[in-house]
Formats: sequence, C-alpha cells, structure tokens
Amino acid sequence: MVLYFNNISIMKLGTPLPQITIEKVNFLDSEILITVRNIGHVPINIVIADVNDRIQPAIIEPSRNLERFATALVHIPFEWDESKPYVIGLTTENGIRFEKEIKSAFPSLHPSLDIILLLISLGVYVGIFPIIIGLSWLPLMKQLEQKYDFFLSLTVGLLLFIVVDTSIELFDLSATLDIFNNQMLILTIILLTIFGLYHLDHKIMHIYNNKRSKTMPIVMGLMISIGIGFHNFGEGVMIGTSINLGELALGSFLIIGFALHNITEGVAIATPLTKEKIMLKNILILLLISGTPTIFGILIGGFTNSVVGNIIFISLGVGSIIYVILTITKWLYKHNLIMHQNVMIGISLGMCVMYLTSIVI
Repeated sequence: MVLYFNNISIMKLGTPLPQITIEKVNFLDSEILITVRNIGHVPINIVIADVNDRIQPAIIEPSRNLERFATALVHIPFEWDESKPYVIGLTTENGIRFEKEIKSAFPSLHPSLDIILLLISLGVYVGIFPIIIGLSWLPLMKQLEQKYDFFLSLTVGLLLFIVVDTSIELFDLSATLDIFNNQMLILTIILLTIFGLYHLDHKIMHIYNNKRSKTMPIVMGLMISIGIGFHNFGEGVMIGTSINLGELALGSFLIIGFALHNITEGVAIATPLTKEKIMLKNILILLLISGTPTIFGILIGGFTNSVVGNIIFISLGVGSIIYVILTITKWLYKHNLIMHQNVMIGISLGMCVMYLTSIVI
C-alpha cells in the first residue's frame, strides 16, 4: 500500500505552500544576522530580504535553497539604531513574504570575560543564595520533627505549583513556533524524564545497599535536589534568553521572581533531612546539585536562542519535578498519611506561598 500510494502524484492535486520561520535575529556591528528555517513540506528559495519594507542586499549561507528543516544565515549589511523597532522580511521565489517584528533593537551578546562573569553572578544570585536561605531553616525543622508529614506535604504543594505554572508557560512557548509537533515533544520528554529518574532512583538505592527505611530520607533529598536542578536549569535558560533578546524588564522580573521561588525550593530540599544527622558535606552536595545548573542555564540561554532548545530544557525540569512529587506522595500513601489533616494543610499552604511569591513582583 505504501509503494502504491508513493506512485500517486498527490502533489499535482494542489500547490504546496512554502513555510519558513525566522528563528533568531542578531544585531551586530553594521549588520543584521537572521537565522531562518524551512518548516514546510517543500523546498524553498529565498530571493529577497527587506528591513522596514525596504529591499536590502543580503548574503545567504550556505545556500538560498532550503530543503525541509534546513536552516540558513541571512547577512544584511545595515546601519541599525539601538532601541528602534524593525520589521525583518524574507520573500521566497513564488512571492510569499515572511516577517518578524523586533520591537527594540539590541546588540547581541558576545562571549567575553566580563559578560560571562556577569551571567555567572546572576546564576549564583538566582540559584545558589536563595537555596542557602531555604536550607538555613533545617535546624528549626529538625526541632519540629514530629511535623515531618506536614513539611513533606508542604514540599508537594510548592512543587505542584511550580509544575502547573511552568507547564502553562511551556505550552505558551510551544505555540510561538510549532516545528516538531511541540506539544507531543513536551509530553514525550516529560515521560522520558520521569522514567529516567525512576531508574536512577533505584540505582541509587542499590548503591546504598541498606534498608530502605534508613536510606529513604537522604535518597529523597537527593532526588528532590536532582529534580530541582533540572528545573533550575530551565529557569536559567529562560533568564539567559530574555537577556540575549534585550528584554531587560522581563529578565529582571524573572531574576527576582525565580530567586524568591528558589528560597522555597531550599525548604523542599531540607525537609527529608530532618530525619538525618546534619552533615555539612551532604548539604553542600545537595546545594551544588540543585543550584549550579542555574548558572549553566543562564550561560546557554545568554549566548544561544533556540525555541526548541528552550522547550526541551524546560520540559526536562517539569518531568523531574513531577517525579519528585510522585516519590513524596508514594511515601505519604505508604505510611497512610495521604489523607491526614496535616498533609491537606501542608499542600494547600505550599501552593498559597508559591502563589503569593509569584504576584508580589
């Protein structure tokens, strides 16, 4: 049937329309650099480039002809002005024009020691310091060890809000550029992340080679740190991307907002440790696992700008947080605490805290 259908020239029944997307626009010295991708089903040939409806000379690398999913760089020599709006247009050989609006031109970031140090300092501010503040509650939480189920459920509430909030942003992001069936890509990555962390969890339990009751607190703390680390990596990519695009107001909002959220993430990491003897080495390891991915995320987002990459990274974070929620919920259910009053209050309070931190900015 496949061979038979392949011999039917269905393309003769209509005219396939080209479809391209302008993925990125970089403003360099006396030049505008455009990254374009063919997301249609037929090859295309770009023949005209324009800026603000004025045709400009352009150099297209590696070729003007793009096969499906192929990308090209369009170099337009142009003396642009910072902070001014521009509309970039590309026209194919059959006369169809595609455009991208830039509300405010901003010089693209170039890797340099000063810029790298600045982005690293932002990563420390967003990913390290807030988690340290959250972990500082550990001594007080150990004194309230009888409320262990409450703190675990509080963690579930905190993480549940993060999952819902991030998922909404993730699907909004996927709607801006649908190349690889982004919605299904998101769900696939989330499921693969959950299965992967499940396998990693069992490997860690096997390495400890002790009774589960003794290893559960530290393993749970480690898995929460890994999950939050993936999530913070996605947060870092979002911050770096906003800086890369010159959206300084959005970048400032994300930096302050994520910093506040990460304080509660420090509390989430500290919760399982209330049943363990406090060891500075263990706390430092969990801090590095959960906090340092923010730095790498900001560096990647600051010097690259890929919508598909952002979707993949943020989906990894959502999947890891979901697995942490499932792990804690399983423990509460195993100990017949899932419907306990403390658990209900803890989940509700956790979501309320996250909601308040999301609107105070």
